Amino acid sequence: MPTSLTSAEIEAAVRAWPTHERCTVHRRYKLSCEQYEELLDRSGNICEMCRRPLARGPRNHLAIDHCGPMWAVRGLLCNGCNAGLGDDNYTYRNAKEYLANAWWERRCAAIGVPLTLRPEPPIGSAIRNQFGVVWVHLSENEWYGSTRDVYGNSWKYWSALFDLYGPHNLVSYNLRAAYRDGSMPSNLRYTVENGRDWGSIRTIVGAPKPQARPSNRGRSRGDSPPWLETPEQTVAALRGFVTPEECRRIGELLLEDTRTASQNARDVA
Repeated sequence: MPTSLTSAEIEAAVRAWPTHERCTVHRRYKLSCEQYEELLDRSGNICEMCRRPLARGPRNHLAIDHCGPMWAVRGLLCNGCNAGLGDDNYTYRNAKEYLANAWWERRCAAIGVPLTLRPEPPIGSAIRNQFGVVWVHLSENEWYGSTRDVYGNSWKYWSALFDLYGPHNLVSYNLRAAYRDGSMPSNLRYTVENGRDWGSIRTIVGAPKPQARPSNRGRSRGDSPPWLETPEQTVAALRGFVTPEECRRIGELLLEDTRTASQNARDVA
């Protein structure tokens, strides 16, 4: 078996790799595009065990090898090595070295986190996963995500986050700094500023208290609420609930009705 590869073999190996047109392939193993590229660089575009440039198998591309949870990615192998490798199978060439150099374990060591579930951060803490989703520890053992999962859920337990993403994919996220510099996801920012149970988080990030809507108590049934007395106040009350284009159109219609009413009043006078 050759110890070095020719330029033609390297080029053939690169052509054998899947592109990012189907990112669901590596996302299935909880790999972001950046992490997938890191694995490509680490492997040198060849099987990490037998060091052959092309895959052995009908799919004609190298496989993402994992052990246990889907996020426990060890490296990139050709189909033959991936199918026959076991945790204690050292008969393959370089198998012992490969198994002792699992990619996800190296990632944990690089960021200084244990391989097992670490203690839950205190309430008010936040973490960010490899896909950019921010999770906030809002109440006892409940984490709120800045986006919903495929089942429509935005809440997770700490242990569920570990099981879903793995320890190497959960890094600390500075809520206060993200709020101040504007890098916080817009939907999370809105929730922080207006969420009913987010008072402690607002204090942490320095967000203003949400303005209470004026009460109708003491008004007669025919009176309009104070924020609807003028077209401008109505449009302001609708911001955040309709699109800017819809808001502009509503404002135009209200102003047109106001002009029509004023003209009718002058005609009567």
